Amino acid sequence: AARAGLGVAVLGENAHSQLGLGDARPRADPRSVQGLAWEEVVAVACGRAHSLAVRRAGDVYAWGHGRLGRLGTGTMQSLDQPSLVVALHGVKITAVACGAAHSLCIDAAGGVWAWGDNRHGQLGIGEAETGRSLCTANPRSIEGLRTDPASRVACGDYHSLAVTSSGSVFTWGGGSFGVLGTGDAPRRG
Repeated sequence: AARAGLGVAVLGENAHSQLGLGDARPRADPRSVQGLAWEEVVAVACGRAHSLAVRRAGDVYAWGHGRLGRLGTGTMQSLDQPSLVVALHGVKITAVACGAAHSLCIDAAGGVWAWGDNRHGQLGIGEAETGRSLCTANPRSIEGLRTDPASRVACGDYHSLAVTSSGSVFTWGGGSFGVLGTGDAPRRG
């Protein structure tokens, strides 16, 4: 949870260092994430084994399990403490969301960025069916959402959603059990 002006407090499972405390021990009591203790954190998100935070200045920090590129740091390396997502440095990010092994964010202009696992098309970059991009460790802009700026994003385990400034809702990724709300294809990406 982000605490106003105090950084990020964490607790719970920590097998992949997703708490960002420098180790892999679970915690039953809240602890401050030292790497973000003095930063003004405005948004946080948690996936199955990774976490993200956004500073007021718009920088994104990631930590936890790096497999499938879910941290957006350009490698598959896991991190036990917050690390700047360098590829987004200079892009003011306002919101983040995490799926099981993928991540999304919104920039100040309403653009949506995605990285991590794309085996179900959950990144929205249109390459899941071709097998060309089963995962990406660097944030990529979702070009199909550029014409109507996004105001919110959310992730399920294997699917993603965006709400635009005009109120439209877009869904993509794995469609099992009707999670995309489209009533048809099991996968869209």
